[in-house]
Amino acid sequence: MAKWISFLSTYYVPEIQKRVNEKTDYNLEISEHYGGSVAKLGEVLEATEMGILDIGADLIVFEPTKLYLHNWPFFIPFSAADPGAIARITAKLFKQFPVFNDVMKRYNLQLLAAASCGDSYEMCTNFPLRKTEDMKGIRLRGQGPTCHGFQGSARSPSRAI
Repeated sequence: MAKWISFLSTYYVPEIQKRVNEKTDYNLEISEHYGGSVAKLGEVLEATEMGILDIGADLIVFEPTKLYLHNWPFFIPFSAADPGAIARITAKLFKQFPVFNDVMKRYNLQLLAAASCGDSYEMCTNFPLRKTEDMKGIRLRGQGPTCHGFQGSARSPSRAI
């Protein structure tokens, strides 16, 4: 199971239900849908904006245009891989810089929680890699803003070195 789905299903959803049920007169039930069953990757923002989803767990890496500023963790190579650290930093950014909330309002959205982080940047190869020259002619793949300047599809660009 993907790290972000595991986090949503085992921590976030139960925590939201617990807090709403403890602090309100409501008995909140959440129906979880993953794997593109309601909205495909890259379409969660629009599905939430249109009201198809009440709450969407959007992967900001797939929103490089609409959530350009919110993609900040992906623009910093080797940034924190700790979701808690990224969540605390993101909360501070939203509090200190109103533009983050303004962008969300533009799409009729409100940030409930941020737990995004970039995976580490290790490279696994099926050949010895000892020096930069060993990468000559090799194609790399990545996602969204982590591959700024790469040629190819915006969702899975590749670049020959």
